Amino acid sequence: VINSISDSLLVIDPINYRVKSANETALKQLKVGKEDLIGKTCHEATHQNSSPCNSLEHPCPIQTVVATNKPAMVEHVHFDSQNNKVVLEVNVYPVNDKDGKIVSVIHLDRDISERKKAEAELGRIMDQLISANNQLALVNDKLGVLGRLTRHDVRNKLSTVTGYAYLLKKKHANQADIVEGLGNVE
Repeated sequence: VINSISDSLLVIDPINYRVKSANETALKQLKVGKEDLIGKTCHEATHQNSSPCNSLEHPCPIQTVVATNKPAMVEHVHFDSQNNKVVLEVNVYPVNDKDGKIVSVIHLDRDISERKKAEAELGRIMDQLISANNQLALVNDKLGVLGRLTRHDVRNKLSTVTGYAYLLKKKHANQADIVEGLGNVE
């Protein structure tokens, strides 16, 4: 049954952190044989470390489950037997006896390395888009200033033309065709 699960599954003793059982996916992920994994501590098998996880970057979900008797989820960086980095979403569930005492924990993990790479790439692209948007806003502001200056300059020149047209109309008031043409200019 456990080999039909596509996620890596370990059954771990919550007292000494030793692996009691594992599915085929876990063996493939860790690149070890069952005989090399059973009896090892989970931190030896997955982190190549002699002591349990306990940092802010790698909180121990087993300790959380033991303390709360509730499932826990964390993201961890694990290493296979060849020290290759794998980013995982780790879910740990308590297995209780009839008295409610935790006798084992189920450690399920899913490789999210590709998702993390995609998230990092998305973050990089978002940063580029924000930068490009900020540059466009700056260019737009500069174009707005240029447009206002240009409109002001054109208005000044048009006022001059309109003023001259008015003066020419006064000067040639007795010539109807010139007055009419200058009226169109105004």
